[in-house]
Amino acid sequence: MSQRIDPANKRLLNCQRVDVNQLIPLKYHWAWEHYVNGCANHWMPTEVPMQ
Repeated sequence: MSQRIDPANKRLLNCQRVDVNQLIPLKYHWAWEHYVNGCANHWMPTEVPMQ
């Protein structure tokens, strides 16, 4: 059985530590840009009425 990941041990390359639960303020703006570009590659449920 695997153990839970300790968030204190999570790191990005060339960075000391990362708070995995912190969403805003954005620390890595490049990551947000990649997310937005990825969302533009397909439709999102919020864009289409699901009725």
